[in-house]
Amino acid sequence: MPRSSRSARLAAAVTLAMFVAAPLALAADPVGLGVRNPRGGSTATHETEIIAATGKDAYGTRQSNTGAGGGAIYGCRSSLDLGALGDPARSTPCLRVNNLRGGKAFDFAFDSGPIGGVFQSGASLLTPNPRAAPFVTNATAVAIGLNADRLDGRHATDLIAEARSPPASTPPRSAACRARR
Repeated sequence: MPRSSRSARLAAAVTLAMFVAAPLALAADPVGLGVRNPRGGSTATHETEIIAATGKDAYGTRQSNTGAGGGAIYGCRSSLDLGALGDPARSTPCLRVNNLRGGKAFDFAFDSGPIGGVFQSGASLLTPNPRAAPFVTNATAVAIGLNADRLDGRHATDLIAEARSPPASTPPRSAACRARR
């Protein structure tokens, strides 16, 4: 068999293998748009990782909805271990954001609406849960804009000064009150 004929057959076989194998490789576990992933009722049993190496003001992934609906929703079936709130291995949260350096872990930003977000316990805001805390922290510094130094529009220093000052006039004790002493 002439050498050029063998080379042509080899090239044709390699090309054919690429066209046959490529769709199979791509179909192994693609992420489909607008459908449940993975398809066919199966469930992923390991983390799906998307790794990026972006610079400042760029993100590894972006989810956006240009319509009137939301951008993302995450659901899970995690249970709570009160003795391990800060240990994700023992009390895994539905969402965890780790900054492995010294910068911020998250930002929540909204344009001009009257409410920036909601912490809701249970199925409805109309049914309060007196046992649910909106969040827990071990940070002890003052949260700017979130410190509780005002009550009914009055600053804490005003309330303390008012509590320390003697009343303007003391009403006279009644005879019954003096007799009980």
